[in-house]
Amino acid sequence: MKKITASLLGLAMMGAMMAPVHADETTTTLKYTKTSEYTLSIPATIIVSSVNETEQAIGVSAVNTNATDKVQISVKSGVGSDGKVTLNRTGTGTGVTTEVTASLTSKGSGIGANEVISEFQDQSTTPTKGGKLFFSAIPADALAGSYEGTIVFTASVVNR
Repeated sequence: MKKITASLLGLAMMGAMMAPVHADETTTTLKYTKTSEYTLSIPATIIVSSVNETEQAIGVSAVNTNATDKVQISVKSGVGSDGKVTLNRTGTGTGVTTEVTASLTSKGSGIGANEVISEFQDQSTTPTKGGKLFFSAIPADALAGSYEGTIVFTASVVNR
């Protein structure tokens, strides 16, 4: 009886080893998408001069775009089509104004309304276009007092 049981177990094991093995293979794809991002670096206040032209960087302190994107910084408002920025006298004597010209180059002609000031791409904070605004000196005939004007910038991720 022991021999028969051992023989049957041996045959069963051999049969199990000879039976085809059914193994399925599956694959998994891992995906991740990070959108382009940036941090603007635009001063809250720019002090212009009545003697010299003022140069000011307009840029980003961090940027990370994908290979098909770039970050553009543009003027949204506050600069006329001739590049003039109107400064209004504050305090007493309101209603008095003066102007400076904003341009992309030193002593350049004024920028246009909605003009792109700076462009950045990849992970570089070095601009691929622009990156600075130049403001002409305040005219010598400006009346005494403190003046203020506002420029609103806008930034967006666009296709290269």
